[in-house]
Amino acid sequence: MRLSAAQVAARVLEALEMGERIVTAVVVDATDKSMIGRRWWLCGRRSRGTLGSLALDAMVAAAAPSLFPSRESRGALSREFTYGEGEGDETALVYLELHGPPARMVIVGAGHIAVPLAQMGAMLGMRVEVLDDRAQFAAAERFPDADAVRVIDFRNPFAATSLGAPDHVILVTVGHIFDYECLVRLLRMEDPPGYIGMIGSRRRVRATHEQLVREGFTTTQMKRVRAPVGLDLGGQTPAEIAVAVVAEIILVHAGGTGAPLVDKERVVDRFFGGEGDALGRFVVVMVGAMIVAGIRAVWDEPGREGRLRPPERSFGGRGPQLEAGAELGRFELGSTVIVLSPPETIKFAPGLGERVQMGQKIGALLANERAAQGTAPIADEE
Repeated sequence: MRLSAAQVAARVLEALEMGERIVTAVVVDATDKSMIGRRWWLCGRRSRGTLGSLALDAMVAAAAPSLFPSRESRGALSREFTYGEGEGDETALVYLELHGPPARMVIVGAGHIAVPLAQMGAMLGMRVEVLDDRAQFAAAERFPDADAVRVIDFRNPFAATSLGAPDHVILVTVGHIFDYECLVRLLRMEDPPGYIGMIGSRRRVRATHEQLVREGFTTTQMKRVRAPVGLDLGGQTPAEIAVAVVAEIILVHAGGTGAPLVDKERVVDRFFGGEGDALGRFVVVMVGAMIVAGIRAVWDEPGREGRLRPPERSFGGRGPQLEAGAELGRFELGSTVIVLSPPETIKFAPGLGERVQMGQKIGALLANERAAQGTAPIADEE
């Protein structure tokens, strides 16, 4: 069956209304040009349409789970597939999209931290649900940004809440006994939430985990729980703690490091020089097939930016040499200090033409550097 773009779009809307994830695919290029534009979708175990080859359909269906992890609700990418059908292999470039319901944040406990946490979850575009056994706290007026606020019984806290891998469950209850009741059920789920976080002191977290050990849970299972939850930002207020929790959720999904960007980019040190640091970046200079001393260094001192600092052994005379082990310079690569020195004594006897070429090379390097202000050299990347 050949599907139109309108038919696929209608099926996507239907899946979203039912809270289902659906993957759509279309061939954008192929060895067999008649396949271009063929469409197909996969929703759970159901599929419809064809990409023009049953072998290609099967290959894309098998690849979909790894291309779009279960914790994701949106995504798009292109992949080239090589499949066999008849004589020889064929190739096809397929564009795939994942459509799913928005990620969900389930907050268990409706206390002071839950209020800003619900607001921030909504700001991230998540569906926010708040659960608590205290009716005076689990009230809609306290959580205007939440999609659902429910009074629960901690003996079966998720009775009315269906959970799965794309969900984020954050436990901010009033006691570790309630955390324990939730964790037992979460960790025993066939498809537990991809993000489980629990707030609490070291003592509270330890007490909860001791109970889990007594119930037979393994350390592998317990490591699925982020406890204490959040990044170490040093915050103390409910809003500050909520920021730390949301920051960790973003970190998990975006794959960042959590390091301050100012420390990662080091713009001042890299482009304007640091206090007590006269040497700038080092670049290996090649002249023909001969390595010429290896290094140029640029002054970063005010008023001397971009000027060459001559090496200890100048190239102006005839027959200079660099001694083995002589330190030509050093720079930091992350926490590692790189020292530049020749492994053996190197002698040079450049002629006039070579010295002219060397000057031209260095001039070109400086010109390129000024033209690419914002482009960091490899040595500066952490």
